[in-house]
Amino acid sequence: MLGRSIDLDISSFEDFANHNAFELLAKYGTTHLVFNDDIQGTASVVLAGLVASLKLLGGSLVDHTFLFHGVGEAGTSIAELIALEISTKGRAIFSSGSPFDPYEYNGKLFIPGQVNNAYIFLGLGFGLVICGAIRVHDEMLLATSEALANQVTQEHYDKGMIYPPLTNIRKISAHIAASVAAKAYDLAESRLATRLPRPTDLVKYAESCMYTPNYRSYR
Repeated sequence: MLGRSIDLDISSFEDFANHNAFELLAKYGTTHLVFNDDIQGTASVVLAGLVASLKLLGGSLVDHTFLFHGVGEAGTSIAELIALEISTKGRAIFSSGSPFDPYEYNGKLFIPGQVNNAYIFLGLGFGLVICGAIRVHDEMLLATSEALANQVTQEHYDKGMIYPPLTNIRKISAHIAASVAAKAYDLAESRLATRLPRPTDLVKYAESCMYTPNYRSYR
């Protein structure tokens, strides 16, 4: 995704045994730039859907009850991130990990959302790179979820969607990257961001760093 050469290593891992995944993240998360998609990516994308749903349902997360089945990496991490979001700050809403076809009900077309980690890890990783982050902080995961939720428009809500279309992934990733980088710069006391000075417009900066596959025409 980057259009310029940046020397930075990000260690992303997933599909580890449950106890190993949490132990590795706890051991290296405070000293190295590491990211676990099963734990952090899944939690971020689910939280984004919940935050977006509130714009339809009203109220806040603390007003609702959440049911978790199982104690795997995803369920545990989702619960932890929801709890973190509640500390900082009717109708059925449906999304699935697998894509479903649109359906019509009472003359209205609904488009089931797809809860896919692809929404998260591209923008999150991109944001870490453009600010030169040295670690992944929980506040960055919250910023990721909120940035994704903010990409859901009224047009999407009218279709029953709580995630933006994956076809907009470049725009989504740019906004997530900008939010992640902004959070890294804001956490100045942690000295997470190493690329200084801070760009004035992080969204435009993220877009300028993106690789665009333009090809020359040949006859």
